[in-house]
Amino acid sequence: MSDPSTVHSRLGLATALRELKERAGLSFSALTQATGLKRATLAEAANPRGEHVPSWPTVRALVTACAPEADTEAWYRAWRRAARPGPARVPRQLPPPDPAFTGRARALSELDGLLRRRRIVVVSALIGGGGVGKTALALRWADTIAARFPDGQLYVDLQGFDTGEPLAPATVLGEFLLAFGEPEGAIPETLAGRQDRFRDLLADRRVLVLLDNAAGVEQVRALLPESDTCLVLVTSRDSLTGLIARDGAHRLDVEPMDEGEALDLLRRLLGAERTSDVDSARRIVDRCARLPLALRLAAGHAAERPGRSLAEIADELDPLETGVRPVFSWSYRHLPAGAARLFRLMGAHPGRHLDIAGLTALLGGPAEEHAGVLLAAHLLEEAGSAGFGMHDLLRVYAAELAAADAEREPALTRLFDHFAHTAAHAKDCFAPWDKPRSRAMPGDDRYAIVFTEPHAATAWTDRNLGELTAVAVHAAREGWPGHAMSLSSLLWRHFYQRCRWEDGLAVHSAAAEAAHRLDDTSGEGAAIFRVGDVHWRRGELDPARSFFERSLELKRDAGDRTGQAHALGALGFVALLAGRPREAVPLYLEALDLAIELGNEDTRGVNLLNLGEAHLLLGEYVPAHGRLQEAMTLYKATGHRDTGAWAHLTLSQLWGRLGETDRAARHARESRALAEGLGDKLLSARVTAQVGTLMVATGEAAKAVDHLRRALEEQRRIGDRAGEALTRRSLAAAHRRLGRGGEALAQALRSLEVLERTGNRGEEPESHNAIGLALSALGRDEEAVEHHRAALSGAEAAGLPAAQVVAARRLAVLSPSDVAECRARVEELASAAREARAVLL
Repeated sequence: MSDPSTVHSRLGLATALRELKERAGLSFSALTQATGLKRATLAEAANPRGEHVPSWPTVRALVTACAPEADTEAWYRAWRRAARPGPARVPRQLPPPDPAFTGRARALSELDGLLRRRRIVVVSALIGGGGVGKTALALRWADTIAARFPDGQLYVDLQGFDTGEPLAPATVLGEFLLAFGEPEGAIPETLAGRQDRFRDLLADRRVLVLLDNAAGVEQVRALLPESDTCLVLVTSRDSLTGLIARDGAHRLDVEPMDEGEALDLLRRLLGAERTSDVDSARRIVDRCARLPLALRLAAGHAAERPGRSLAEIADELDPLETGVRPVFSWSYRHLPAGAARLFRLMGAHPGRHLDIAGLTALLGGPAEEHAGVLLAAHLLEEAGSAGFGMHDLLRVYAAELAAADAEREPALTRLFDHFAHTAAHAKDCFAPWDKPRSRAMPGDDRYAIVFTEPHAATAWTDRNLGELTAVAVHAAREGWPGHAMSLSSLLWRHFYQRCRWEDGLAVHSAAAEAAHRLDDTSGEGAAIFRVGDVHWRRGELDPARSFFERSLELKRDAGDRTGQAHALGALGFVALLAGRPREAVPLYLEALDLAIELGNEDTRGVNLLNLGEAHLLLGEYVPAHGRLQEAMTLYKATGHRDTGAWAHLTLSQLWGRLGETDRAARHARESRALAEGLGDKLLSARVTAQVGTLMVATGEAAKAVDHLRRALEEQRRIGDRAGEALTRRSLAAAHRRLGRGGEALAQALRSLEVLERTGNRGEEPESHNAIGLALSALGRDEEAVEHHRAALSGAEAAGLPAAQVVAARRLAVLSPSDVAECRARVEELASAAREARAVLL
């Protein structure tokens, strides 16, 4: 039987279906009778030269008719792979090659020869010591062959021999998937899931992958695509023997340059006139062991001293010491005191880059002139908007110098003060309604940046999130716990609005560890709460519940009533998502009472919104409206725009449920206006989806599809899985109205799949109803009945009347045995909605 696991494209699917048909020995006429589908539809599905991927119902019908015992789930996964769109973007990540690159003719010729003979070199490992020029060679060759890989070029520095930890393969794969335009929210959480997605994406595509500075075999092996149309180029100081033996890599040992190449490089860096003293140039080449990195440093030193002859420069180099480290030491010894101090202290920074403000804080004074000296000496390199960085070997050397420097601790304290206080000023600027200036901040703000424009504050935080994460983790573990806890508190909103889940988990977990070591029970509870917050926003309800319960315990032990209110409200929200709105209501009420008692308006607003949503799901429209109106009143009194935006959105959903689409649309517009100023991507996408949902209700299905697709794209990118499920149901309704039953079914099935994966049971009845309606549109009423019964059962258990009404109405039409009971239930539930309309209108 054809193996669906081998299908990765439309061509592969059509070929597999044709093979399945031929093995079954069935004609298209026989298949037409068996499936009820048109002959042309079946023929197109199994035609390798066809232009379109068939719908899933067509594939399933064809597979079932040809092989009743077939694994339909495996075929569904095959269909999804074939139906995937091409990458949203074609990445071009290769850094530009070094303009001063010279030599390496033999190595380049060897690589070219391999490419010609084997057409594709699956892996080429460039092995050599530090500073020998592996990266420069790889970039030069990659630049010359890039046109052969039109589907993309990927590049990553794996940081295999840096002062910190090498990059985790899961992190790298996540960045690669993002580079191809994969939505962030759709990227799997596990390494195995990311590997599967990456390999599926690169199947049959011509992509060049350059893995620079690899730590070892296992790090590389986890990043290999399985397609022989791809080229993977690896540089490493490790021998990578296992990669060569097991994975068929070709090994190229990169040696120091020969004398002629080294002299040519020195000539390119200093000019022909300066290097006309060939004997002195040769002495410099020898002292630098013909290593490009050492030669660059020597050339930088000479260029800064134009009045000194090359012979004098050569005399300074010890003839008994060769290689990069002696040149590092020599270059460092000849630096002015201020530049030497900056270089040394840069080695203490736990991140990879610093801008001028960060360098100033580290140094404790103006740094621009000193940075210029280091740039000219090739001891520092520009890193675009990130500021400045350095070669990993130089960073290791600088870290060794910093470790013995008495200035290291005060310098890091100044730097961490800079990051914490600048993050605080940034948050105060882009979220002024959330400005607790009474918060205890470590250190002082002498070196902080103060912002006056929200976009500048947001841009700084976005640009420095990686550095802030590294600082928080280092601070927690190395003696600055207050900075770690402050950064966790300051950045949580930014992490969730930007959906930087992994950074958030790293920072909040580190802050929890720091608080625990300090016996700060309340602080630990706050950080644990934020860890839970990341999990529930990713749709991971079980771990979220565990962290919120632990946070509640800690806050009770600490007597922190504000923290208790936060944890109770969060546990209510988890209960709501899990399909237990009745359990959520008392949790919200307890949290609300605490917030009112404490005068905490922010927490009060959140719980009013949550109570409104819980009552809405329970079909209790009048209390829902009352709570949402309370939230609106609070927003008007406090100016908390996020409270107002969410209140308007939920009111739009309420009026939509009651059939008052004009009122619903008005609230949606108000919500959108507030959301646009917040930068809250999750909220903005939810509002766009609600607008599309209302368009479906008013008969504008074609326009609705555009809105819903935009919302879905953003929700998948940011990881709003609950929102994605809702949007897919609305898309299913729009497609059904447009007569596209197959597309409606695909969206409804995907909606249920998302909910099952995240444990969001509260929405499952709605998705079962959407599947049932789509099946009926395709004439498959018997299957529809099963889904409506599942919807009715789930909705009854959870107390969700809206889903009960839809299910009961459809069962009254489709299932004669259920008619009387379902009609009575519909009338009872519809009567409650009519009474609510009468009260509210």
